[in-house]
Amino acid sequence: GSSESMLSLFTAGQIIVSRIYAQRGWQMNHTSRDRRLRVLFERRTTYSRRILNAEDLLTQCADSGYDCSARSFGNASMASDIRAAREADVLVGMHGAGLTYAFFMHTESAVVEIRPFGFEGQRPDKYFRQQLAQAGNPVYHLHISVGAPELCRPKLRLDTLPYLARDTSCIVPWNTLSQALKHVVWFRQKSGRYESSTPAARMLVAYPPL
Repeated sequence: GSSESMLSLFTAGQIIVSRIYAQRGWQMNHTSRDRRLRVLFERRTTYSRRILNAEDLLTQCADSGYDCSARSFGNASMASDIRAAREADVLVGMHGAGLTYAFFMHTESAVVEIRPFGFEGQRPDKYFRQQLAQAGNPVYHLHISVGAPELCRPKLRLDTLPYLARDTSCIVPWNTLSQALKHVVWFRQKSGRYESSTPAARMLVAYPPL
């Protein structure tokens, strides 16, 4: 689409948030850089594109001092789903429609998009990374690329086409996600850090633990 339509995704999301909060009398709380980082995991209920070790990651996330929770979008009202995303500082999930809730998040929050092994390039970039960039990066985009086929199910051949690799479910090592969250904390400590960062600071590669 055009840059205008890409820009409108975040703008439209913020308008929807404002109207829902006003209709329900909810208070629009502003984020604080001093509070514990609130990390929301998208918990997919479908067969594909799941984080296979999500429960372990939730435990390790909380043990690291973050405020961590999980949510299956679509099981409750859209308004409550939007509120959950709005109150989070970081949204973590596999590439997919659930990450569109990033457009409802507050500024200087972040989305961590996990891409299955073999799913790289312009195809996944156009959905979230480029759309948020078009809007001026009000929500920071980071992505974790799964770098080894053995972390995903079903395990795919190295020459598998990207659109087939997209629908696999993967294990995400905590050390990789932990590093991504540390990057988010650093970005949020001072305005402009994300914009001046290199692409390498926004992308991490997950490998099986040695």
